[in-house]
Amino acid sequence: MKQELQRGFFRRGFWWTLLLLAAALALPGCQDTPPPGERAPSPTRQATAAADENNAQGDDPHRLGEEVFNRMCAVCHGARGSGRGTRPGPSLQRTDYVYGRDYEEVKASIRDGRPGGMPFFHHALSDEELEAVTQYVLSLGR
Repeated sequence: MKQELQRGFFRRGFWWTLLLLAAALALPGCQDTPPPGERAPSPTRQATAAADENNAQGDDPHRLGEEVFNRMCAVCHGARGSGRGTRPGPSLQRTDYVYGRDYEEVKASIRDGRPGGMPFFHHALSDEELEAVTQYVLSLGR
């Protein structure tokens, strides 16, 4: 009799566990999904859209460049390009850069990355953000 009670309890426990597991797995599917054929906006694209909206409301490119820098670059290059980020990255407050300090060279470094640690950001930045952050980086060494 005792074994029968234990077996019945474990069977019920098994089914409840299975039911809870199925419900937990089904919850992520309850999120809003775009209609077929449309892609959901990524968090980076949402941030870009918010920055574009702010910029359209009168924010200057320097402010947009600073926002992008703080969001994407400060982790390695530190606040205001000090070189004291939580990950290794050179100071951008120097007067010279390894890959050049003119506009096109800095823009290429941000867009395409560089060997030895500088990641590329062409996938994450709009053209406007790339222009703004390039100008901001160039302003750090002045």
